[in-house]
Amino acid sequence: MGGSRPSGRGGIVEPDQREAPAAGVEPVEPADPADLADLTAGVHRRGTEEFSRFTGFSDGVFGFAMTLLISTVAVPAVAARELGDALRDQVPDLLAFFVSFAVIGFYWLSHHRMFAAFGAVTTRVMRLNLVYLVLIAFLPFPTALFGRYTEEPISVLLYAVALSGASLVEVMILREARRGGLLRVALPDDAYRAVLVAALVPVGVFAVSALVALVAAGWAPFVWLLIAPAEALLGRRQPAAARVFG
Repeated sequence: MGGSRPSGRGGIVEPDQREAPAAGVEPVEPADPADLADLTAGVHRRGTEEFSRFTGFSDGVFGFAMTLLISTVAVPAVAARELGDALRDQVPDLLAFFVSFAVIGFYWLSHHRMFAAFGAVTTRVMRLNLVYLVLIAFLPFPTALFGRYTEEPISVLLYAVALSGASLVEVMILREARRGGLLRVALPDDAYRAVLVAALVPVGVFAVSALVALVAAGWAPFVWLLIAPAEALLGRRQPAAARVFG
């Protein structure tokens, strides 16, 4: 009574008393009120461990997806005299590997440039980023399909849908960041529109590749390689503020 409580041994512990830390353990400093407010709101600022974990996890998924691509290329199990023919048969697999590596690498660069402009991320941005990453991690599957069924449009369509989806999620992330004040660079309306157009370029390229696939699926991956020069051309006409995003 009176604000005191009995101890486990029948004694009385005053309300202002605290348990001493175990021997050799430094007491944890209370969280700064500003940091506590950020954690409560689900905001993780650049320089914090949470922000570093976020970017590290994203890079890890990209690295895993790019490494996994080579698993779609099997070492031929044939007699030595048949090795040349077996390697020629694997040209579609090798083509799919190199093109996919270049495409995923392009998306990694885009992701890296975008988040370099972030001063913080929120829980909502992290959720959108997970959707983005699952589409990237999915890519080794349509890559393997394309290597095995080069002339089947469905393998190209799966690839195009996955990466078009990733581009659309990228637009959603950027919109959320600008609306939530998460960017550490000013992004005026004209620059914002320019960045959105650049982010949607891959969607247009993949739509064209899907049409090409209906006629000649084997040529569709070469259409994907137009993404980089198309964005480079747009970049020359972008406002200076938009160039921060590539």
